[in-house]
Formats: sequence, C-alpha cells, structure tokens
Amino acid sequence: MRHHRLDLATFCLELDPDEYLIRKFCQQLASHLFPPPNNARRLIPFTSLRGTVDGIVADNKVSIGVGTASEMYAILDLLEAVVLHSPPEMQTLICGYVGQFGLSDRQFRKFLRAMMRNGILPRDDRNHTRAPAAYLPAIAITALYDNGQLDAMRALYHVIGCRIHQRRKTVQRNSQTHDEWLRDLAALAIALVERKVVPVTETGLGIGRWNPGIENLFSANQLTTLRRDEAFFAEQFAHLLSLIAVGGHHSEALLRLSEDPSFDRPADRLVARQRLRLMRARYEIPPYLFSELDNKLAS
Repeated sequence: MRHHRLDLATFCLELDPDEYLIRKFCQQLASHLFPPPNNARRLIPFTSLRGTVDGIVADNKVSIGVGTASEMYAILDLLEAVVLHSPPEMQTLICGYVGQFGLSDRQFRKFLRAMMRNGILPRDDRNHTRAPAAYLPAIAITALYDNGQLDAMRALYHVIGCRIHQRRKTVQRNSQTHDEWLRDLAALAIALVERKVVPVTETGLGIGRWNPGIENLFSANQLTTLRRDEAFFAEQFAHLLSLIAVGGHHSEALLRLSEDPSFDRPADRLVARQRLRLMRARYEIPPYLFSELDNKLAS
C-alpha cells in the first residue's frame, strides 16, 4: 500500500472550510443525530468520529485543509456540549441545524417547501437560501446563547482550550517518529484554528474588547485567564506557521539540525541545552531528536 505523507504546509495554510466536505460530513452525521422513537437518548460516537477526521488528515488521500478539519471538530464539540448540557428540545434544534446543512440541494428545496406549506416560512418569500457551511458553528452558538444555554457554551470554551494544551504536550513530548510528529503538529493546528469559534476578545488575539456576551458566561478572574490563554494560543499558531515558513518540519532540515556542531561540540553546554528547550517550546524540534541531542549534551 502506498504511503501518503502528510503535507503539513499545504494543510495548515488551507484555512477556508471546504463547502463540499463539510456538507458530506454533516450528511454522514445525520444517522446519529436523531434517536429512534423508542430511544430517548442520542448515542453519537464522538470519539470515533473525531478519530475519523484525524484519519482523513493523516492518510492525506483527500485534499483537506486545517480550516475544514477544525470545522468538523467544532461541529462535533458543539453537538457533544449540547447533548451533555442542554435539554432535549435544544438538542433537537442544534441537531436540526447540522442535519439541514447535510441536505442535498434537492432535499433542501423540498425542506423549504415543507416549511412554507406549514406556515413556518412565508410562501411569497423567494429569497430563502442556505447559509455557507462555514457559518454553521456561529449559527449554532448564537442559538445556544439566545436560548440561555450557558453551560453548554462554557463547556465548549473549556474543551477546546484543554485540547490545545493536551496536543501541545503531545507535540513536544510524545512524538516518536517524523511522520508521527507531522500528524501531531497537524492535530495541534486543528485545535488552534478551532478556537476561532469561541473567541474571548473581538480580535481573537487576547487583546481589545471582550467578545459580545462572554462577560455573562465567566467571572472576572476566569475572563482574565481566558484572555491570557487566547493570547498564548495565538502565539502558538504563529510559532507553527514560522516553522512551516522556514521549512523546519522537513526531514532534511531535521537532519541538518541533528548534525549541527553547536550541539555536538558546544562552547557552552548550558547555553546549548537552553537553546534546545526554546526550540522545543516553539515546535522547532521533534521530541525524539530533542532527547537525542539533550542526552548528548548531558553526557
């Protein structure tokens, strides 16, 4: 079987969600969104579905960018937050939004006719169009806020922030091969881009005015922490893009790094080890190479 190495640069620089792939994803979700009449619980396999997204990215057989993958994650995180923290009627509303985005054009026209026939939409309005799939998270989050589903929204902020911290640790400590490191960097990029669906400040950079409504969700101390985290996350994405810009993720660059005489015969071992740690913090060196060079400096 032919191996498809992940093209990290192409993946991370493709920030716009792919309309077709998002709609296909929502279409595949449809069978999980609405339980049968004799089962009141929604049993959506969130972990398995996230694994499917990760598999698509890692296989690199389908042209998918970080914007598309992060939106798929955002849809799953929204659904999970609603299932865990909102009443059944709210779950039905949000699942309905996702299901609607998965309709084909023909199915959507049929759906509109039914809405007009039942008086939900005016019959004389010919301007009913479907919003781009990229708007789905914002539409769902607005519905959550307008309906007072604050616990679900808090959960969404929490899970995305925790995922970034976990994936940073994986990239810096756990990757054992070059291919694994590339996949882990891509997974971190997904989490960093997904955070745009739950901005803390209007800039999304941890500076400027608060995002409207967020002061109703968190205490002053929590907001201070969230602002600091947002600024930190923006910095992490900048480090990742800098790595890509200089080609530091390529195997040739890592080979040159492993042969760098400043690590093999350093004038000052302490300074060399400090430099290694700074490189690790900026994702400029995979953990397996970090360990090799650090052990050499320590001996």
